[in-house]
Amino acid sequence: TFDLHFNDNKQDHELKSSEKASGCFYANSKSDTKSIFGDYIQHFDKTENQDWNFASPLFAPHNSVVIVDAYLYTKHGLEGLISIFRKVLPTKLKQTYHITLIGKPRPRQRENGAQIVSNILEINEINEKIQLLKNELLSHKLVVELELFFCNQPEIHDRYIFTNNMGAFLGSGVGIIPGEVKRPYHEGTWVVYRPYKRISFNGKEGVFFYEVMQRKLKVIKKWLNDSGYPVLKNPLFS
Repeated sequence: TFDLHFNDNKQDHELKSSEKASGCFYANSKSDTKSIFGDYIQHFDKTENQDWNFASPLFAPHNSVVIVDAYLYTKHGLEGLISIFRKVLPTKLKQTYHITLIGKPRPRQRENGAQIVSNILEINEINEKIQLLKNELLSHKLVVELELFFCNQPEIHDRYIFTNNMGAFLGSGVGIIPGEVKRPYHEGTWVVYRPYKRISFNGKEGVFFYEVMQRKLKVIKKWLNDSGYPVLKNPLFS
């Protein structure tokens, strides 16, 4: 959940240290708090050199993350996933780091035996890539609760990233920049909002994005419950 801690007895460097340790915003009366009211748009152009460095300030601070992408478990998706985590890991975090990954499973064969064309990897290939991510997490001595879900609900099409301090709507998923490739796989746009950004939602003006985040996370939780996952450990689903 989103938390903003106010402490007028701490200096800026102490506030930053607390942010990194907790994954939550800290501020005093002199702090510039624009970041909790802001938004950000990132366009990917496959004719330009780009990488994941832009993502680091968008994720900071955070202690929990949920990634929803129907094509997350593809080669490009998992390579992009590993690369983006290398840029956004909260390496100074002093509490459990929660990661929830949600993608579609590999389609089964049709009854007549014809194979459905799909870029989704086999489970052993997915596990190999996820192990690389786990190794990256272990190298920073983070205490991690990583949940991997296969969800075949028909509603899963749009792509999202939610942390306890931001929400991103991904025109293309994390596979947009696969691996360490410097050019996007194709064009796309990400739109990112902080919790206290006011937006227009369902015809209503001035809605805090936090409310939209909570609403969408409830829908995602239902998708997972309906897919046979009754217990979710990520606090973003609380």
